[in-house]
Amino acid sequence: MLGRTLSHYRIEEKLGEGGMGVVYRAWDERLNRPVALKVLHSAAPDETRARQVLKHEATALLRLSHPRVGTLLDFDHAEGVDFIVMEYVEGATLERQLTKGPLSQHEAIAIAIQVAEAIEEAHEHGVIHRDLKPGNVMVTSKGQVKVLDFGLAKLTKSPLGTGTTTWLSQSGGDGARLLGTLPYMAPEQILSGTADARSDIFSFGVMLYEMVTGVRPFGGDTAISVGHAILNDPVVPPGKRGAVLEAPLERLILRCLEKDPARRYASASLLLRDLRGLSHPREIRPRRTATMRWILTASAVALVAATFVLVFHADVGDFLHGLTTRRGSLRSVAVLPLANLSGDPQQEFFADGMTDAVICQLARLGALRVISRTSVMRY
Repeated sequence: MLGRTLSHYRIEEKLGEGGMGVVYRAWDERLNRPVALKVLHSAAPDETRARQVLKHEATALLRLSHPRVGTLLDFDHAEGVDFIVMEYVEGATLERQLTKGPLSQHEAIAIAIQVAEAIEEAHEHGVIHRDLKPGNVMVTSKGQVKVLDFGLAKLTKSPLGTGTTTWLSQSGGDGARLLGTLPYMAPEQILSGTADARSDIFSFGVMLYEMVTGVRPFGGDTAISVGHAILNDPVVPPGKRGAVLEAPLERLILRCLEKDPARRYASASLLLRDLRGLSHPREIRPRRTATMRWILTASAVALVAATFVLVFHADVGDFLHGLTTRRGSLRSVAVLPLANLSGDPQQEFFADGMTDAVICQLARLGALRVISRTSVMRY
């Protein structure tokens, strides 16, 4: 196909290959822009079925218009070849990124939020992806995510809803067929071929687990052993795989990976809500044992108590008398933000509270001007 022109699209480079199609980078000679062409695989065992899948993907993408989903530009036939045209996304797949090792919690959450936004968009328009995996997630150099390949998507007659208990299960049609990529398939997909919104959430959980640990939650040397693990084996918590992450994210991942669909997130909207709650920037440290956390907390409390005794139970007049200059008495003071020396980010509120308390107490002295906290925070 390289060098050929289909309609007004000149094929320049092969980007990837799947079971039924090959994706190329092509040049749109009418609009002078790069595009991605998905062409039917010449070796597809069932050409009629392959054409149906390609048209099916185009139909699914027509329902969606979202910055986290690859945009469909055209569906055409030329020189005996069926193909779809999509926006060209420059970057690398998440699968390729993970060959370098696991991501940090901050990186994983940033990508996960964007993938969840794409899932939410799809589910709200009655589209179940059914093949979520790192190879179908493109990440640009700026960290922007595009979810691709809706060839196996399940289309429903109505939106799947975003409430806590609203979903629409797949039944009939493809029910007897095993659709998807086995290591990322939900138990119900393996058992009966059925899938609903919660099946995508399970696949999402497998991806997120792999992002933070570098390995999949369910392994095996054969397809049978992988399927058995998904159906029967308990999930090893990511922290026990060496992942450095906080407990709320671990709980979120484990909830996505529940074998019983009723115990997972009921909708992508609820999943996205919790992910966004974890997205605040913060330094992630290895989790400590309960004993160590108790020691650190007790130390911080003792430090706070001692500081209060020193500052507020001392003779404030003597304290200020020592803060004089050669030009006269001290007339203003700035309280710099106190540092958290415990090494535990969860104790930050102690330092913040102490800073506010000192400022408030000094401000009660009418003869002293106390600089506001906002003005001194940059120091």
